[in-house]
Amino acid sequence: MQILRPALFDGLPAEELLAALDRLERRKFPVGAVLLTEGEFSREMYIVESGAAEIFVAGQYISQVGPGSTLGDMSLITGRPVSATVRATADLDVLVLSENDLQSIATRFPRIYRNLVTILSTRLTRANQRELRGGAASTTLLVDYGAPPLVGYALACSVAWHTRRSVMLLVVDNDPPAALSALASSTDGAQSLLPPGEALLAADERAPGARAHLALRSCTGAFAPEALAETIEDLAGSYDGFIIAQVRAGQLPSLRPAATVCLTGSHGPIPDARNGETAPSPGHTIRAWVPGGSERPNQDGVLSMPPLSPADEEALPSGRLPATTAAGRAIGWAARDLAGLKVGIAFGGGSIKGFAHVGVLRVLERVGLRADYVAGTSIGASVAAVYALGYGPDEIADKMDLVGAAAFRLHLSTSALLSNSGLREGLRAIGGSTRIEDMRVPLAVTAADIFTRQEVVFRSGLAWPAVLASMSIPGIYPAVRLGHHTLVDGGVLNPVPSNVAAAMGADTVIAIKLGSSPEHSGVLAEADDFGPGRVPSVVQVIARSVEIMQTKISTDTAAAATILITPEFPETPTGWAGLRRFGEGRRFIELGEAAAEEALPRIGANLPWIAP
Repeated sequence: MQILRPALFDGLPAEELLAALDRLERRKFPVGAVLLTEGEFSREMYIVESGAAEIFVAGQYISQVGPGSTLGDMSLITGRPVSATVRATADLDVLVLSENDLQSIATRFPRIYRNLVTILSTRLTRANQRELRGGAASTTLLVDYGAPPLVGYALACSVAWHTRRSVMLLVVDNDPPAALSALASSTDGAQSLLPPGEALLAADERAPGARAHLALRSCTGAFAPEALAETIEDLAGSYDGFIIAQVRAGQLPSLRPAATVCLTGSHGPIPDARNGETAPSPGHTIRAWVPGGSERPNQDGVLSMPPLSPADEEALPSGRLPATTAAGRAIGWAARDLAGLKVGIAFGGGSIKGFAHVGVLRVLERVGLRADYVAGTSIGASVAAVYALGYGPDEIADKMDLVGAAAFRLHLSTSALLSNSGLREGLRAIGGSTRIEDMRVPLAVTAADIFTRQEVVFRSGLAWPAVLASMSIPGIYPAVRLGHHTLVDGGVLNPVPSNVAAAMGADTVIAIKLGSSPEHSGVLAEADDFGPGRVPSVVQVIARSVEIMQTKISTDTAAAATILITPEFPETPTGWAGLRRFGEGRRFIELGEAAAEEALPRIGANLPWIAP
């Protein structure tokens, strides 16, 4: 009989021990069977010979155990109720020790008591580490369905580059691909070929730094499927970085990772969402190498990665893969997803002040920051939509000029003061038949339904009608009927849609707010004589009123922002604020640049790969 990592019997003579254990009861538990129930008394403990089990405390998953683990020992020793529920996740074979059995063996081998103290101390240390670092819950599982050999390592290198932290890629494979073996031999991974699990950490210590480290292991011993979960949990408690485990599809461990990603070839089938192997979420499968590829998952959640370029292949031995090539940008999305670093930009409303958005985008482009999601309202909706189409900052400014030139058209009607025909023509000329769900960057456009008083978020359908509705300033432009909704400017309810960007999946939201709140709550005045000067036009009054309203409520709607960028605008006279001279807003571009420059340290603190 061979028990993996029999900590209870460390230091005991093998032959005498086996003779004693042969007299113990052996018991089998099928998958799903409960061995121990929290709160109940147990008069026996178990030593796992094969299989795996999950441990729950108060209904919350705690960890996974495999061969060599002891269960129920604390209850047996103290005589108190069991402190956790244990359920088999694979067919379990266990040795059963009653109180008399334990006493009999311990009388013959007193060292067992010292081993028990070590086990319980290790368990307590593990619990503390799990609370601080998340334990195995911070582990990503890659399931290889016949993907090119370097895909998993490229992902690990991209995570290291984005997070500026160490990443361990543990490839558990009895016959690892030659490309991985060669890479391990040319880097610190050569040390990780040593049998003991501790060599994984030792290899990392010999080549420290924010990079990916490659470790190859065969599917035996502590790295067998039934023992791998506990081994990874041990590593997670000691390794100050990310752990990514890669296995073949037929060798899935009983592991509860934070994320599971399937790897497949360019012509391979998309794995079914079953048995926890994958999830119906964006990026659940990476398909490589696909000519052209894509920088984001498609509607089926599949991320297509183009072939590695010579620059990528040159970067891999260093353990870091920048998002500066086609392959690097594609795998970079998956890396940000796993690291919780996906970026959303929320473009706020503000009429001609919207040109400040262009200045912010100039700075973000310069430092290499590309949005994973964009959301916009009012003028911000038009900027977000043009950005999502793939245009750069200066091109966006040109498109704004195109639309702005036709924004002021008088219209004698009971529905509005200005006609939206010019906006319609300009937006349709830019967007054409492009649908929101087909854009290069996931887009959300917000508008307000004037009858239901609800915010309406567009994530699908033709882009230009949604933007038209979002830009329809109440009273100035006609409300837009889309489906069952009667819509006006989205800024009426949500001037800075940072919460929408977060709901799309962004972990870090950069929100651009085009208006500052008043410094004072109000002023005292005396109602005496009417003041001098001309009364502003109705267009100016309505536009200014909407702006004031948005300024008052934007503090709450921007609350979901991780980084809030607020350009400082000069006081704008109401007589100048009309839509007639929209192009004059270009002067605000430099104000957006200044605000974004000031925000770079905050951006870099949240997004490690961005250097101010």
